[in-house]
Amino acid sequence: MLEVFLLANNFDSNFEQKGQRWRSCGREHLTMHCLYQPINGVKGFRHKPNSSARKIYNSFGRPETLIWLTEIIGVDKEKIESTIRKINNVKNARSQTKIITAEIPFDLIAERLDKLQIF
Repeated sequence: MLEVFLLANNFDSNFEQKGQRWRSCGREHLTMHCLYQPINGVKGFRHKPNSSARKIYNSFGRPETLIWLTEIIGVDKEKIESTIRKINNVKNARSQTKIITAEIPFDLIAERLDKLQIF
């Protein structure tokens, strides 16, 4: 259990959001993001209301939070490491998240969540 978040914490410390960081961890960021999806968002982050988990995952803008999610739900460690290697030299967070969602698609996320039986 000591390895939990090791990949996410390492990635976050090397590639974290540099400015306007209000959250303390990936869990907090994803939780707050999801809470505001059914409404119009918050100031500075407006959007149409959304209740699709697939859309939330595919449109999320911070790679460190997606890495945290994939790790916590038990996506294969080698798959996560491979994905991190692919985004290491990509400077734009949106481009990084597009690579993550292509390499680790929502269907895999949903499958892992189903196996966890937490919902």
